[in-house]
Amino acid sequence: MKPYICWEPNLIDQVMNPDTLQVEHHHFLAAHHPMTMYREIATSVVNNSGVKFTELEFLREFLKPEDYIFVAVLGDSGAGKSHLIRWLSAQIPKTPNRRVLLIPKFTSLKEIIARILDGMEGEVFEKYKESLNEAVTNLSPDLARRRLADTIGQLIGPDGPHQMRNLTEHEEVFIEELHHLFYDPEYRKNVLLKDGGILHQLTDHILGVEGQSTTRRENRRLFTKDDLPVDVRNFKGASSSAMGAYRILIDSEFHEAAIEWINKNLDAAIALMLSFKGADLVNLLNDVREQLALQNTELVLLIEDFVVMQGIDHDLLDAMLVRPKQLDSQGQLSKTLCSLRVALACTSGYFEKLHDTVRTRIEFRVNVNVEAAESEEQMTNFVSLYLNAVRTVDTDLKDWYEARISGDASLAVPSKCSGCTLRESCHSGFGEVDGRGLYPFTQTSIQVMYKRLTDGKISKFNPRLLVDRIVRHTLSAYGDQIGTGSFPPPSLLEYFGGRNNKRLSGIQMRELAQKDPTNTARRETLLELWGDGDRIMDLHPAIHEAFQLPPLSDSWDDTPVQELNTPNRQDEEGKRQEGLDPNIQEKIDLLQKWANGAKLLQALAQELREAVYELLLDYIPFDDEFLLKSTLRNHLWKAGNINFVNQYTEPRRQTVNLVLPLPEHSLNDTAIAFQAIVLFKYYGAWDAKEFRDGHTYFLVLARLIGDWSRHVMRQFKHIPQRDGGSWDPVESGIEALAAAAVLSGEPVKQLNGASLINTLFRKPKSVSKYRTVEWSRLHEKISGKFEDVRKTIIQRIPATKGSSSNIKVIDAFQVVRVIEKIDPALEWKYMPPVEMIRGYEPIAEIHNLLYKEFQNTLRAEIARLASWSENVLRCIGNQDVSELVASVLSAVETARQAGVFAGAVYTDIIDALQKMKKVRLPSLMKNVNRLKSSTSLADQATILAAIDIYQVHVVDNFMRLANSFLEQSTARIDRNLSHLKEDSKAQKLNDAKEGIEQAFDRILEFLGPPKGASL
Repeated sequence: MKPYICWEPNLIDQVMNPDTLQVEHHHFLAAHHPMTMYREIATSVVNNSGVKFTELEFLREFLKPEDYIFVAVLGDSGAGKSHLIRWLSAQIPKTPNRRVLLIPKFTSLKEIIARILDGMEGEVFEKYKESLNEAVTNLSPDLARRRLADTIGQLIGPDGPHQMRNLTEHEEVFIEELHHLFYDPEYRKNVLLKDGGILHQLTDHILGVEGQSTTRRENRRLFTKDDLPVDVRNFKGASSSAMGAYRILIDSEFHEAAIEWINKNLDAAIALMLSFKGADLVNLLNDVREQLALQNTELVLLIEDFVVMQGIDHDLLDAMLVRPKQLDSQGQLSKTLCSLRVALACTSGYFEKLHDTVRTRIEFRVNVNVEAAESEEQMTNFVSLYLNAVRTVDTDLKDWYEARISGDASLAVPSKCSGCTLRESCHSGFGEVDGRGLYPFTQTSIQVMYKRLTDGKISKFNPRLLVDRIVRHTLSAYGDQIGTGSFPPPSLLEYFGGRNNKRLSGIQMRELAQKDPTNTARRETLLELWGDGDRIMDLHPAIHEAFQLPPLSDSWDDTPVQELNTPNRQDEEGKRQEGLDPNIQEKIDLLQKWANGAKLLQALAQELREAVYELLLDYIPFDDEFLLKSTLRNHLWKAGNINFVNQYTEPRRQTVNLVLPLPEHSLNDTAIAFQAIVLFKYYGAWDAKEFRDGHTYFLVLARLIGDWSRHVMRQFKHIPQRDGGSWDPVESGIEALAAAAVLSGEPVKQLNGASLINTLFRKPKSVSKYRTVEWSRLHEKISGKFEDVRKTIIQRIPATKGSSSNIKVIDAFQVVRVIEKIDPALEWKYMPPVEMIRGYEPIAEIHNLLYKEFQNTLRAEIARLASWSENVLRCIGNQDVSELVASVLSAVETARQAGVFAGAVYTDIIDALQKMKKVRLPSLMKNVNRLKSSTSLADQATILAAIDIYQVHVVDNFMRLANSFLEQSTARIDRNLSHLKEDSKAQKLNDAKEGIEQAFDRILEFLGPPKGASL
C-alpha cells in the first residue's frame, strides 16, 4: 500500500455539495443511501415517536391516494430533509398526467410563483404573470429596500388594514408614532437600508440575487432588537416625528411589543411587494389546480424547505389544504380541482409554530431525525457511497444512471475498487462496505471524527455534517498530504476539536514523543482519530504504509504496542480505581482535560496555586541569591501571583507573575507536573508501591519546577513593568543613597571598599548650617527617609543562612557594581516605576524626591560660591591674609583709643579676625575656581564635597564686619570734628583722624576698593 489519491478531485464539490438540489441526478443517486426515518401520525404535538419507515414505503404511501395527500417531512438542520425530497422527486414516475413541481430551498418568492405559473395558459394566468412582472421589473435592490420600508411603515401605521381595531394596550400607545421611524432618513440610512440589514435579507428573499441562490436559512427572517435600536446615539439627526417613537420605545416593554407588531405585519408587506394581497395567492393556486383538473393532470408539490415561503407560506398552506372536490353551501359540487400531492420539509420547530388545524389535517409526518448511536453502521455505508461516487469517472456514472432510469431500478452503482491493484491490502487495512473501500478513512475514524465534530451536542445523525464537514473537508483540504505521504497532519486533529476529548493521557504522550520524536504530532493525530481506544499501538500495516508512518514495533499482531514504563491505560485505570480515592481520580481526570484544552476548574486551580506556592518557597535558593525570603513573601510573592492558562477567573495583575505553563513548556507536561503534585500528596512517596509511574511523574515535576523557580527569581531580581521593561530596586536605592551622601559632603566617587559601603549605609552627617536653604531643606527630607531606604536595600542583598532576618553581612558586590555605573549628580539611570510597588515605596519616594530637587539644589550652591569668590577676588585679591588681619587689628585699636570705634561689636570683630587668621584662603579659592571652571555637574559635586563651607562663612563674616567697621568709624570722626569749637580739641581730633586714616590706607591697599565701597 502506498500513498495514493484514488478519487477525482474535480468531482468532490460536484458530488458532495451540501446543497443537494445543486447536485446532478447521476451524482445524487450514486451517493444516495437509504435513509432511516419514522412515520408519525398527524397530531398537534410533535413528539418524535413513530414507527420505522423505509423510503420505498414512503414513496408507495405518497402515491397511493387517488386525489389528495399532504405529508410533512420533519428533521433538524442537516438531517437529510432536502435529500429525501430530492430522492422523492427522482423516484416519482413522470407521466403526461402528472406535473411535478420541485421548490428548492434557495429559491426566491418571485421564482416560486413563476414556477407555479410556468406552462399555465389563459387570460387569468396572463393577468397573474403581468401583475408579477409589473411588481418586480426595473426594481433595483436599493429601490426594493426603500419600497419595502414604505410598505411596512404603511401597514403598521394608523392607516393600516387593521383599521385601529383589536389592538393591544401597547399597540394603541405607539400606533400613531412607530411608523414615522420607517420614513426617517437617519433610521433608514443607518439601520433599515444598510447592506446586510433586515430589509436587504428580505428583498433578497423576495426577489433573489442576480446569478446567485439565496442564503441558506433555517428560520424566518424577522425584526430583532438590533433592527430597532433605541440607543441614544441613534437619536442624533432624527426627525421630530421619529423622536416621538424613540421616546416610547425606550421602555423595554414597548420596545418588545413594537418588534412583535412589525413582525406581525411582515407577511402582508412581503406579499404586497409581489402585488399579491388578501386571498390572491389562494386563488392563484386554486386557479392552477382548476386548470390542471380540466387537463386531467395531478399536481405534485415538493417543497424542500418551507421557510423559503415566508411571506406567502400561510396563504399557500391554506391553498394546499383545499381538497379536490369543492361543495357549495347546499352541499352541491361547485368546483373541481386537480388531485394534489404535497411533501413539505421543515424543521420540527418551524412545524410546531403552525396552526393546530394545519398540523392535524396533514395525513402523516415523516421524521428523519435518527439517533447518532443508532446510525454508526449507516454512517460507514453512507461514506462509502460518497467515496465511490467521487472515485468513478463522470461518464461511467452517467452511463449507470441512464441504464437505471431506463428500467433497471435495482441496478447498483459499480464499485470503482473492483479493478484496483491495491484493493486487497487497502480493504484489509481501511475497511470496506459491499466492496466499496473507505480509504483514507476507517469505520473507527468516521465515528471518532463525527463525535468530535459534534462534541456530543448533536444527538441526532446529521448527514450533511458527515458529508460536508468530514468527508468533503478531508479530501479537499488534505488531498495533497494524502498523496505525498504526509497525512494525517496535526491540523486535522485541531480541526476535529484539537485535544478536547483526547484519549491519550499526558504520560502516554510523553512516551509517544520518546518513541517517535520526529513524527510525534502526526502519530498523535493518527492514534486519536484512527486508533482503537486510548492506547499507544500500531494500526494495520496498510495504514502505516499509506500514511508513511513507520510502525512502532517490528511486527503487527493487532495488539497494543508495549508502552514505556506504562501498561495499557485502560488496565491501569481499572487497577487505580480500586485504590485511588475518587476525589483524587477526578482531579487527575480534570487535569488531563485541561491539558486537552478545557478550562481549569476554580477550586482545583486554587488548590494547585497554593501547592505550587509552598513548593517554590521551599525550592527557591533565597540565600544563594542574596534575597530575604520573609520580605519577598510579605510583599512580592504570594499564592495569588500564580495563575494558569485557561482558568475560569481573570488573573489580577501582580508585580511578580507565574502563569503556567511557561511558554517553553507544553500544556501536557505541565498537567503531568500538577498530577504529580496531587498524587504525591496522596501517596506520600514517589516510590510508593501503589504510585504507578511515580518515577516519571517525579522527573517531569523536577524539570519544570526548576524552570518555574528561575522564572520567579528573574522577576525577584528585576521586577517586571507594564511597558515590558524591568526594575531593580537595589540599583535605584544605591543611586539614591549616593546622591544623599553627596548632600552630606561625602566624595562618593572617590571612595571604595569598606569606606564606600560605610558611607552609603550610615546615617547622613548633619549638614552645615552655612549651606543654602534649599540644600538644608532637601537634606532634612532625605534624612527622614534614609533608614527605611537602607533597610529595604539591605533586605535585597543579605548574606544570610536559613533566610534569617538578622542581617549582619551584605553582598557588597551589588553595591559596587551600581556605583561604578552611576553618575550621582546628573544622569539618573535607575528610575523607579511610575506605579508604586508594595514594599518598595521608600526607595521610589526618595529617588523621585532627589530626581526633582537634587540637581537644582547643587546648581544653587555652585552659583552662590561662584558669586562669593568673585566678591573675595574683588575685595581681597591675592594678598597675604595675615598682613590684612594685622592692618585691620591696628585700625581697630587706634579707633578704639580715639573713642571713634563703630560698626561692630568689638569682641565680634576681634573673634572674626582670629578666625580669619586660620583660613587657608588660597586653597579655598583654588577649589572654588575649579568648581567654576568645571562643566560637569558630577565633577562639581565631587569638588563641593572638598570645599570647607565653614571657611567660606568665616571669610564672608570677616568681610562683612571689616566693611561695617571702616564705614561707620570714619563717619563718626567726621561728625565729631564738625561739633568741636575749641581749636585745641579740634586739632587733637584731627591728629587722631590722620592716624586712623593712615591705618585705613594700609588696609585699603589689601582690600582694594575706595573708602565707603562695599566689601
